[in-house]
Amino acid sequence: MRKFKLLLRDTFFIAVFTVLVIIGVVNIPFDFDAFNPIEQTLDDFDITDIYYSRIRGVDIEADTNIVLVNIGNLPREGIAEQLRIIGKFSPKVIGIDAFFSHLRGEPGDTLLAEALAQTPNTVLVTKVDYKPETSSKKIKSGELVPFDTLITSHPFFMQHAVGAFANLITPATRENALISDLAGGLETCRSFAPKEVTKDGKEHIAFAVKMAEFIAPEKAKRFLERNKEVEYIHFRGNFQKFTVVDWPQLFEMHDAAMQGDEGAQAALQSIFRNKAVLLGFMGSTLNEVSPLDKFYTPMNPNYIGRAERDMYGVVVHANILSMILHEEYVEEMPTWLNLSIGTFILFFAVMLFAALYHTVDFWYDGLSLLIQTLLVLFLLYMIIIVFDKFSMKVDWGLAFLGVVLSANIVEIYYGIVSKLVEGFNKRKRLKKVDLELSSSNSD
Repeated sequence: MRKFKLLLRDTFFIAVFTVLVIIGVVNIPFDFDAFNPIEQTLDDFDITDIYYSRIRGVDIEADTNIVLVNIGNLPREGIAEQLRIIGKFSPKVIGIDAFFSHLRGEPGDTLLAEALAQTPNTVLVTKVDYKPETSSKKIKSGELVPFDTLITSHPFFMQHAVGAFANLITPATRENALISDLAGGLETCRSFAPKEVTKDGKEHIAFAVKMAEFIAPEKAKRFLERNKEVEYIHFRGNFQKFTVVDWPQLFEMHDAAMQGDEGAQAALQSIFRNKAVLLGFMGSTLNEVSPLDKFYTPMNPNYIGRAERDMYGVVVHANILSMILHEEYVEEMPTWLNLSIGTFILFFAVMLFAALYHTVDFWYDGLSLLIQTLLVLFLLYMIIIVFDKFSMKVDWGLAFLGVVLSANIVEIYYGIVSKLVEGFNKRKRLKKVDLELSSSNSD
């Protein structure tokens, strides 16, 4: 019993010392990343990327209520024709992920405006942005500067459609007003803002959220009532997880239907009626991969050291829309619970290594390294399991650092600290004995 009490005492002091070491390491004012290429490679990695890339993307069914239509490099009259075809089959909403910023003085302008006027429930993308004078200002690191302008298509087209911003967030674009491309960046796109308030006080709704308002207003309302500044995207998958129609395929099917092909007519009816349709760029054709309007996402099969962007912007919006319509959101574990679990794991690891230190003697180094590896793998496994079962992101940084550091700190504690304390106590006892002997001799 006495040994167990001593073990608990030592565990407490070692755990406190480990936490102090972690705090010290985290707060060292030095950028080690600049000298660590491995750290730079892993900096944009999230353990949940493995879940999206290897588990969810394989198991989940396609969402056939969302239809992606590739506009390729079609001119405006081609997009107008797409709208006319799709509009015949009464979709619930059409979202167009393309800007028509100026008039070209061509027939295509009029044809597109007429098609928009004849197509109800159409959403055109906008973009919340910064005025040049704001972009030129220097800002503090981490400072969040409010957007002060809204970029839209030309009013000639906007008069027949609703606008909603299509900005997508990466860590590189959220906190820096000097980034010119607010919807891109070199980092992974995992999140988006459901709404933004510009400097003039006007509230703007995200593109996919606005589309959801046309289809399921009560679900969109519940989503916005979560009142989160940033939401993680619960990715369903790449374009293969939705109904996809390439622009040549759409025209071919329509031509066949106009010539009396009942199968083509039925197919178009099945694809578009009462569906959410998103038009956007997915390569000149689906068979020709393009780097334009593409993002790194957690669905990337190469989740470490990615070389190529893996998902077109319009597909990211489809994933957001699907998430809202299925009400499948990513939650975050409360800080108090993260810290509680981290503290428990740290305490357990320290007690385990402390007990091991006293029982295995010279086997300690090898066994502690093996146990560290197993504990880290177990933590990684549990993070993925929690995310899979509860759609919840956790932050167990304290637990990870505790497991990695505690084995060595146990050695430091017993090899140095405890010996120093033991030596101090021994000298104290000897001094006390000397005083008692001196006192008895004087008597």
